Amino acid sequence: MNLILVRREIKSNLFSALMFFGVIALYVVCIVIMYDPSLEASLSTMQEAMPELFAAFGMASPTTTLVDFMVNYLQKFLLVLFPLAFMLMAVHKMLVKPLESGSLAFTLALPLTRRCIVLSFIGAFAALLIGLLVATTLCEIACAALLFPGDLDASALLRANAGLLGLWLFMGGLVFLGVCVLPRPDRGFFAGAGVCLLFYLMGMLADLQKDWDILKVANPYELYQATDLVSNTAGAVTDALLLGAIGCGLFALGVLAFTRRDLSV
Repeated sequence: MNLILVRREIKSNLFSALMFFGVIALYVVCIVIMYDPSLEASLSTMQEAMPELFAAFGMASPTTTLVDFMVNYLQKFLLVLFPLAFMLMAVHKMLVKPLESGSLAFTLALPLTRRCIVLSFIGAFAALLIGLLVATTLCEIACAALLFPGDLDASALLRANAGLLGLWLFMGGLVFLGVCVLPRPDRGFFAGAGVCLLFYLMGMLADLQKDWDILKVANPYELYQATDLVSNTAGAVTDALLLGAIGCGLFALGVLAFTRRDLSV
């Protein structure tokens, strides 16, 4: 891994990361402001009136505390799809566009091995994801501390957000592997993005139709259970770690494919 190349890629994608963080922070503030234990009965009534809508976006869990409320309305929708959109932009900028335009030749001309170059891309990608996760977590804690001092179980929130990193690595690994494996980077990019969205839609359908449990069994996203991490349920941490390990394995396969592919640049 080359630190100069890592810094270059981080700098190149920093504006996008800040833009997505700004949108996430805005939603976090709105969600925390909406929290009011006295409104729990009203929210339950809304859930009973529109159970399919709430279930589809993973918002059907009971919310009795501030951390439950935040996780219920953030983890299954906003903190999955928005980071995925950022990952797609980052992978496209780091790999897809340079491969298609031929500008990657300038990077390959450096006195660095292909393995070093692609590991530098992955290092920058991981650093951006970790930075986005840390900034989001700090924003959540700060908002809760300002609006509802002492109400937030910070350790439970940290467990839920730490598990998010495993999910993000898995999604990023899928997209990265698709770009590196398929002959045409653009097709690999859309294939990886499509699989990520397919898994998300499978989760939505499984929540809508309770008898479609097969969709949950076949969905790796189900290894991340935010509510179980909040309650510190046995096995939830192991599942999140397993999801992250699978994501790292996908990146490793991508590195292997990148070092062996024919680059016509």
